[in-house]
Amino acid sequence: MQNELNLFPLAESLAQLDPTLDFTVASLVTLDCLLNCLRQGLIENQVSPDQMHWLIAGAGAYFAEVVRRATGAQWVNPGDQTEPWLTTPSGPLFPFQLVRRSIRDGLPGALALAAAEPGSQFSFDADAKEESG
Repeated sequence: MQNELNLFPLAESLAQLDPTLDFTVASLVTLDCLLNCLRQGLIENQVSPDQMHWLIAGAGAYFAEVVRRATGAQWVNPGDQTEPWLTTPSGPLFPFQLVRRSIRDGLPGALALAAAEPGSQFSFDADAKEESG
């Protein structure tokens, strides 16, 4: 089931953490750095569970908004306990899972890599939409 889902306010609140978070594909490098810092804080027990939840939700929403703008992707809101995801020209994209995996597994650059490698598990073809938009 697809319907309108607006997570932009959540993404926008995360974007206020750094002026380079400007909703461009290039800004995903900054988001990756933020997640790496978050992982370091988590390892050092400097991030509370509430802060972690907000940061994962914000980072996932921000990443998804960048993808949505770059590709014209649409949210899929299953309406149950399952997290929403995006349908992209390259297939489904699960932004919240990718953010959690990036933090948990220490995947530096995972979000920027997803943008740079069309056809990869978490990728999308950003070039066509950004050049035309």
